[in-house]
Amino acid sequence: MTSRVVTLWCRPPELLLGATYYGIGVDLCSAGCILGELLSGKPILPGRTEVEQLHKIFKLCGSPGEKYWKKAKLRHATMFKLNQAYKRCAAETFKDFSPSALLLIETLLAVDPAKRGTATAALNS
Repeated sequence: MTSRVVTLWCRPPELLLGATYYGIGVDLCSAGCILGELLSGKPILPGRTEVEQLHKIFKLCGSPGEKYWKKAKLRHATMFKLNQAYKRCAAETFKDFSPSALLLIETLLAVDPAKRGTATAALNS
């Protein structure tokens, strides 16, 4: 499979880092980006390049920890290094969203695809 299956502004970090095997988490992350755009009226992660897109994701959703990098085994992960660690700031960025919308977006935009949940869980939240 290819890592360019999703438009850049909705592409999750695992695809930007070179994943060629992926699951439902890709679609859930994209849904989170679209939901954020619908609620805010503008794109929430408008990167121009793949590297800039990763920085925007990590700045909003927080930098992944060492456990993520070890587990991920993504082909581009060794080439990408953050100059600083970011803390999650979605709650501040989307402070005008309802608590339920914020919780859903934070879940859908989790850096680790395993933490994004399922489509059923998202619909039930």
